[in-house]
Amino acid sequence: MALNEGDSVAEIDPQIEASLQKAIKLNPSFAPAYDELAFFYAKRHKNLDQAHMLNLQAVQLDPGNIGFRINTAQVLLVMQRETDATTVLQHALKVAKTPQEVMAVQNELQAVQQMQSARRQNEEEARRFRETMTVSQESETEAPEPGIQQKEEVVSGPHQTVTGTIKNVQCSAPAIMELEVDAGSKTIALHTSNYYKVKFSALNYTPRAELHPCSDLEGMHAKVEYIESATSKINGLVAVELHK
Repeated sequence: MALNEGDSVAEIDPQIEASLQKAIKLNPSFAPAYDELAFFYAKRHKNLDQAHMLNLQAVQLDPGNIGFRINTAQVLLVMQRETDATTVLQHALKVAKTPQEVMAVQNELQAVQQMQSARRQNEEEARRFRETMTVSQESETEAPEPGIQQKEEVVSGPHQTVTGTIKNVQCSAPAIMELEVDAGSKTIALHTSNYYKVKFSALNYTPRAELHPCSDLEGMHAKVEYIESATSKINGLVAVELHK
């Protein structure tokens, strides 16, 4: 009953754990005690290796209990062992006898597959983000369009940072970018003659698609590093750290 109350309660947890351990000691052949203790550990995200061993003991004592096998897979999922969880559920599918048991196992298998797919998608997005945010050698040395000679502008002065909303983003050939950062109390106008050399990054999140600076920066909240020009009104854009 205490396990079904929901969140962990500091005063009750030791009693729950001690009671289940005592139940196992009093009757080592009582499979539900092993299964419940494993569930307790998994729910609290502690002693996960022990929880897995408890699950295996419960299955060994009662091999025909589909619920024990499903719980074993769920503990493996908490341990981020999706492949092992899939193997356990595939074996459970062979043991299942009733349509209800078959459906329960199939639902768990589908959930594991969705979790694996989401993990692969997140890894792919992270890989694409790293490629997008890293200025490659090819991008840095990309030649301007034929017939257009790019003028390199040297801006000297102290480096400053400003946090605000990017607006009025304008790009022109070959790789010129101008934008403003609205910081509330002030607006900073920034310029770069080659936006391939601007360092783009993101804080605490991964963009879902490849970044296109000329079209994607408008309206974004960001911390921007720039060179405050000591000789002209042109402030040089150095880096953009996007915030969600």
